[in-house]
Parts: sequence; structure tokens; C-alpha cells
Amino acid sequence: MKKLAVCGVTIFLLGLILTSPKLASASEGIFELRNTAGQMARCWVASVLMPDFNYSVLVSCRDIIYPAGPELNSYILWATPVDGKGYIKLGQLGRGKVEYKTPKQFVELFVTLEQNEGKNEPTTPAVMRGYLQKISFLDKEPSSVEEVALKEKPTVTPTLVKAPENQTVSRLRILLPTLFIAAFATMLMLYLITRFRS
Repeated sequence: MKKLAVCGVTIFLLGLILTSPKLASASEGIFELRNTAGQMARCWVASVLMPDFNYSVLVSCRDIIYPAGPELNSYILWATPVDGKGYIKLGQLGRGKVEYKTPKQFVELFVTLEQNEGKNEPTTPAVMRGYLQKISFLDKEPSSVEEVALKEKPTVTPTLVKAPENQTVSRLRILLPTLFIAAFATMLMLYLITRFRS
């Protein structure tokens, strides 16, 4: 009975470990969508796995021409899943500043010009395309304490510096003792002269 309970707990823990979501994600990174149709339009995309296990996909495009043509008037952003099978439709680019959410992992993004935005698969060739680029400084562990210290913002430590003295004060410091010694010497000489004369 005891062995059965231990086996049951072990199987439960293994199942929990194998089915738990991974901390690292295949689709986190940036995409630079370059134009493949000889135009100036291009997009920059950031993808981050959020706590709700959806990827937040933030898109910023430049030089998108509207309308793109007489029949093809919708720019649609698509993703290629990790397994390479099928497409993930993220949505219309609009004026080029949009955000999407998807629970699916992907490794490539591309844009097509579509006549009907209601399609679930692309019907025209890609006009922009980009592949996942990992953000290396987030994925890499710092190699040493010195490397971490070099990357941190330096702190400024104040040091005491003697302020320059006023020239008048400096001259008085030399002149007053000299005058005092001269006056004392003069009085001593006068005393000695008057003492020896009498």
C-alpha cells in the first residue's frame, strides 16, 4: 500500500513537471520585416510572452502606402508557427501601429496585401517578411561580477577639495605675525636702550 502511494505521488509530480509551461519561450524576440516587393514599407515587431501565456506582439511600421492598390487594400500580418504547418492570422496592420495577442508560438512574420481581410490563409505573395531574432542580452547570463559592475551605471562619489583662499586673507596670515614680531622686537630694543642709558 505504501509503495503504491509513493508511485502515485511520483507519477503525479512527473506529470506536473512535464505539463507545466516553460519559462523560456521560442517566440520572444524582435522581428525586422523587410520589404520584398521593392517598396519602402517596413515594420519592426517585438514579441513578449506575458503572464497570461499569450504573446503580446507590438508592431510599428513606416512608409505604408494607403490604399495599396485598386483591388488589394488590406495589409494583413501573418505568423508561421514553430512546426511550420499552416498560418496564424494576427490581423490587419491598419496604419502600421498595432498590437496583437496570440497563444501560439511562431518563428516568422510576414505581411500580404489582401482584397478581403476575412480570409484565414494568405492569398497573395508576401510583401514584407522577417524572422525571429533573439534578444541576446536578456538570454545571456552575466559571466562575472565585474561584467555586471561594468554594465551598471557608475555612481559618483563626492571628494573634498580645498577651496582656493582669498589673496587678501592669505597675505594677512603672513603679514600679521610679521608685524607682531617686528613690533615686539621694536619694543624690546626701546626697552633695552632706555634701560642701558639710565
